[in-house]
Amino acid sequence: MVTIALVAILAVLAAPALQSFVERSRVTAISNDFVLGLQRARLEAVTRNSCVSMCMTSNASEMTPTCNPAGTDWRDGWIVFMNPTCDTVDATMPLAGNVVLIRESAGSDYTLTEDGGGTPTSSVTFNGRGTPRAVVNGTFRLQKAGEADSYHFNRTFCVSQLGRVRTLGATGTC
Repeated sequence: MVTIALVAILAVLAAPALQSFVERSRVTAISNDFVLGLQRARLEAVTRNSCVSMCMTSNASEMTPTCNPAGTDWRDGWIVFMNPTCDTVDATMPLAGNVVLIRESAGSDYTLTEDGGGTPTSSVTFNGRGTPRAVVNGTFRLQKAGEADSYHFNRTFCVSQLGRVRTLGATGTC
C-alpha cells in the first residue's frame, strides 16, 4: 500500500511536467516542419533555377492534393511543388509530378496563420534566385488555440525579402 501511495503521489507531481513536455514537442515538430517546408521550397527554386511554391491545403492526405487559395490557416497542411511558369497559385493548378513535399494537418490545437494585417497569404512562391514573390508581410504565427498571443509555446516565423526564414519566440516581431 505504501508503494502504491508513493507511485500515486509521484504520478500527480509528474503529470504537469509531462503535459508541458508533450506540448513543447508538438510545437517544435510543427515549427520545424513549417520552416523545413519554406526552406525546401527556396532550395528547390535555387537548385532548379525555377519558381517553386508552397501552398496551404485541406486535403494533403488524398491521392491528388490541391491548393486551398481560400484558406486562412496553414495548420490544415501544405504542399511544396514546382511552379515553372511562376503562376499565381489556385485550386486548379495541376500538381501531378511536381510535388516536392506534403505536410498533413497539424490538428486543431494550434493555428498557423500569416500575420500581414490584411488578406492572409495562402501560398509563398520563391523564384530562381530564392527570393519570395508574393509574401504580404513575411510574418507567420503559430499559436495554441485559446491562448493569448504571449503564450510561451507560441512561435513567430519571419521570411525576409531574401527568402531566409527565422523562428522567434511568442512575442517576436520581424
